[in-house]
Amino acid sequence: MALRTAGSVLVVFLWSVAVVLGQDGWSVTYTTRSICTLKGSTVELSCSYTYPSGTVTSTFWFTKIDVNNYVNLRDDPDYKGRVTYHSDRMNGHTLKIPNLRESDSTEYKFRFITDQTRGRYTGSPGVTLSVTGTVILYIVLICLITLSVTGTVILYIVLICLIGSGKLS
Repeated sequence: MALRTAGSVLVVFLWSVAVVLGQDGWSVTYTTRSICTLKGSTVELSCSYTYPSGTVTSTFWFTKIDVNNYVNLRDDPDYKGRVTYHSDRMNGHTLKIPNLRESDSTEYKFRFITDQTRGRYTGSPGVTLSVTGTVILYIVLICLITLSVTGTVILYIVLICLIGSGKLS
């Protein structure tokens, strides 16, 4: 049995990385920078934000800029009626997208606006989402037995997830 792919193949290790971006008290911290998931699933993108003063008047996620205007995902025809936002009192914000499509694969950025002059900030770079229709998963277990004084058994689990338009033949 050989593995042939018609598209690119990615090796994915799952972990969470916080990215802090900002200057002069303005920042957006994304929970993760990159997410790979399956078509039809639901994803949640999260961040927290800081600002030096004032009151936040607007928060939203976007993927497109139309003539210097950031297009709120709630108003974007590709996402309208499909996305929900959740905010908490600690400046946390979550975007939830159910029923993912392969066309949802792009970079998502969070933007907030305050009542202060020039009080606008976008967390850039954002979170890159990759949506695919096919996953081939291999789990490799390697067990080492140490026959030394302790007699310790060490079990290593290696998880390799190949994502792409793979075909088995």
